[in-house]
Amino acid sequence: MVYRGRPRGRSLSPGRALILFAVALASGTLVFWLASPRSRSSAGVAPGAGASSNADTASIPAPLTPEQKEHNAIEAQRAPFYGRLRGQLGDLVAAARPADEDQATLLLYAQHDDEHAVDELLAQAVQPDAYRYGFRHVRFYLPNPPGSLDKYHLAAEASADDNGAWQAFYK
Repeated sequence: MVYRGRPRGRSLSPGRALILFAVALASGTLVFWLASPRSRSSAGVAPGAGASSNADTASIPAPLTPEQKEHNAIEAQRAPFYGRLRGQLGDLVAAARPADEDQATLLLYAQHDDEHAVDELLAQAVQPDAYRYGFRHVRFYLPNPPGSLDKYHLAAEASADDNGAWQAFYK
């Protein structure tokens, strides 16, 4: 048997295709709405009957390594030192932080490029407290002139001996 012309089976009319598309879209939206964490709201739930919506969306922090725990503990102990640098010496110190490669090395960034800036920072910021907070070496950075590629340049370094006395070495 040879068929000629249009097949005699059911064909989809444009109206039927539109209805099927709308049903598929509604089904997909419903599945998405039911599966999303936002859908579990505390509205309509008695107090204490379920977890809060914050618990649904909060992420669990990754556990810290022993090195990270030690670093965090040291930095927490150094917080008063950093606070004093910002509060009392803010006109001298632009920034202060430990070196990435050695937590016993302090990087001090001066506010102004002054020939006496390193001496002032050494006398007022480093000698009184740096040794007590675990710093054994300090690098002093002074600002470069405007238009330079780097914002700061290394001007001097200082090291502490076993008694806490600091010796500066100018570059």
